[in-house]
Amino acid sequence: MMSSQNANERYVVLPWWRARPLPWAVLVVVSIVLTGIALERTAFFVYEPFPEFIERLRVGRLFMLAGSATSLAAAVWSQVRGNPL
Repeated sequence: MMSSQNANERYVVLPWWRARPLPWAVLVVVSIVLTGIALERTAFFVYEPFPEFIERLRVGRLFMLAGSATSLAAAVWSQVRGNPL
């Protein structure tokens, strides 16, 4: 009886986080979006010490921190994947 499988074949199964670039790309896009929101929140041309401006700056800085953290996570993930972009 003949078999269609070769006994000498070896399969390399990579974990999902190393084989698929889509979750990494989504993380990069999220980082860009968060950074863009942060820039929009912190950029204004007239400074007056109103409480809403101070709160807007605080929220913008938090968005910048989140964008930087996701960007760093994407860079580390890229190194782990063996594809340093």
